[in-house]
Amino acid sequence: MNRIDDSVMLRDLRCEETRDLAFRLLYDTYFTPVKLLAVRLVNDFTMAQDLAQDVFSEFWNERPYVKEEIRSFASFLFNRCRMRCWKHNEHKNRRMAHQRNIEQTIAPVVDPHIGGDAQRHIAQLPRQQRMVMLLVVLWECSYAEAAAIMGTSVRTVRTHIERAKKSLANIYIDPL
Repeated sequence: MNRIDDSVMLRDLRCEETRDLAFRLLYDTYFTPVKLLAVRLVNDFTMAQDLAQDVFSEFWNERPYVKEEIRSFASFLFNRCRMRCWKHNEHKNRRMAHQRNIEQTIAPVVDPHIGGDAQRHIAQLPRQQRMVMLLVVLWECSYAEAAAIMGTSVRTVRTHIERAKKSLANIYIDPL
């Protein structure tokens, strides 16, 4: 779109009779390029679709407050997309660093009350199950505390506990 089209588009977005059609045209024109930019920035197709959708949803909600300063919708939407992707990546990096910190704290823990075989089997559990077992069983954290430490829900903690118990039960089946 050129600048004249963008100024007409902005006018149409403000007009109650034409705003839906104008937004549809804007979405149809720019969604794919915005999504492709997001894919390149976050390396995750599904997340890129969500982020691109968020850009347009946010624009729709802010539409009444948009100033005449938008000269190019392409630049405006791409900048919004870059900011969304940057925030997503920052949040993801912080979450991963927090997860690594938890793993490094929990990994060297050895409990003398747990036998060598049990420790070996717990160590072989998937990472999330192992972390939950150590937090809840060894450190005696509540499910809510474990969820807060891991940055997940209490329901997820329960699920990991159930799966870990099933895995350990399969190892220690009582033949009687």
